[in-house]
Amino acid sequence: MSKLPKLYKNQESNPIDHNCKIYYIKEEENNTESIEEVLQNIFNGYSHPYTQKVLIKTQNKSYETYLVSKTKQNLLTLDNEIIPLKDIIFMKKIDK
Repeated sequence: MSKLPKLYKNQESNPIDHNCKIYYIKEEENNTESIEEVLQNIFNGYSHPYTQKVLIKTQNKSYETYLVSKTKQNLLTLDNEIIPLKDIIFMKKIDK
């Protein structure tokens, strides 16, 4: 092979930092409705409760499911899970 000429390499004098540092923090909505009010709206509404998707956050887990029935102490979901009412921290009806 023939000998090729060397390439010119420019020396960087300063570090280049043209990127803007941007961040976005999404705040949780302030839900003024209590859990009992949300449940009352779901079960006493015009449509069936199992057609309304609900987000439920407990101390240990987060559920995105449909509700089937409610007792004094528990909720039964369409996934056959029993959620105690005393463990629920946040509850919101999800619009489709």
